[in-house]
Amino acid sequence: MQTPPTVSLLDTPKRRRPWLRRLALGTFVLVPIVLLTTPYAVRVSFVRERIAQNLSEKLGVATSIGDLAFGWRTGIAATSVRLANPSGFDAARPMMECDELRASVSLRELASGRADVQVHMRGLRLSIEQGVDGSNLDQLRRVATGQAQPAERPSATEHAHASPTDLAAVQLALSLADAAIEIRRQGELVESVTGLQCSVRKEFDRDSVACTLDAVLAALPDRPAGNVHLQCEANAVQRAGSLAFRTSGLDLGRFRPLLTSVLAPTDLTQCRGTVAGEFTLRATEGADRKVQLNGALTVASLHLAGDLLPGLDLQVQQATLRPSLEMAPAQSGAWSIAVPLGGAETIALGLSPSSVAAEVTGLHLQCDLARIQRRGVPANTEAANGRSGEPWNPPQALRDLPLRLDASLQDAQIEIRRGATVIESDRKSTR
Repeated sequence: MQTPPTVSLLDTPKRRRPWLRRLALGTFVLVPIVLLTTPYAVRVSFVRERIAQNLSEKLGVATSIGDLAFGWRTGIAATSVRLANPSGFDAARPMMECDELRASVSLRELASGRADVQVHMRGLRLSIEQGVDGSNLDQLRRVATGQAQPAERPSATEHAHASPTDLAAVQLALSLADAAIEIRRQGELVESVTGLQCSVRKEFDRDSVACTLDAVLAALPDRPAGNVHLQCEANAVQRAGSLAFRTSGLDLGRFRPLLTSVLAPTDLTQCRGTVAGEFTLRATEGADRKVQLNGALTVASLHLAGDLLPGLDLQVQQATLRPSLEMAPAQSGAWSIAVPLGGAETIALGLSPSSVAAEVTGLHLQCDLARIQRRGVPANTEAANGRSGEPWNPPQALRDLPLRLDASLQDAQIEIRRGATVIESDRKSTR
């Protein structure tokens, strides 16, 4: 009798899996098709309208997009983007319009764990309107985030325990060209900025962010036109930075609507003057930690009055200030200020030996003793210099102030009165 052959399990033929082969083949075919057709599909009007509809539902305002394009290397581009005003605000004015918007993220850098982001906007027109219950931007944010009330700010403890952000792996390029911003309060135009150019840059392996800004302050019925230039660089890790500011034709009256929104009606009854000049502010960290301010500013036709300057009415034909100030870490005292460093951490900065040169022409100062007495001026209080148990002595504190003042007065008139009665009036030029 013949013995049947022994069959090993290793010799068993493998079961074929045709579905796996079909899946691999389908993936191999579909992926290139998706990669090639996605840029063209985005241009289809149906896709563009669907994206605009989703944005409208998310933001709670009508949204429209004129044209939309996408490229794997160039990113996304949109033209004629428009956001309507939220309900309760003027529907005739859109809240935001943008002629061109481009945004891209480098896929190659993203695959290596780094982010290279570029955003460019041209022809942005933003209309900010302040109503009784907040601004249109506040309402848009609440609808988009689903919050009925403004979100609470993180506490100082939460800030202190927050994880630091790794900025070394981020590269950022933001640019804004030919932008315009209008600000209205209760329907009244209080500020208009045109020709706004802005650039923000952050390089790989660096912690500092650089920003430049140029803008034209449009002429308003009671305010002349002006322009401003701002250039700054900040390092959040080292807590250091610099700022350069230059302006011409900057009318102080532009800040009055902002100030009156937070002050009492009588705190600032007069606020006029035109500023021109420049200044630089620099903050350094480490063993040589200090803050320096230098510059030269000229103010023409200055007029300040109100309860913030109790009993005083100050008018100046022209004044030029040339400060050279320096502040360094110091013990808290009469001439020190507390500067927040993040979270609950603060540092007391005191004035180091500094100087201020001033040239004043056409000074007219009125001092009403009756208004000063009605307002009340605290004296000899412990809180005035922040040191417990030591009354504040103004002459002594001024003598200890490490500041050299070199001032010249031309055609100055000082008038002291009590109500309608003039007690003393003097006109002089002195240095």
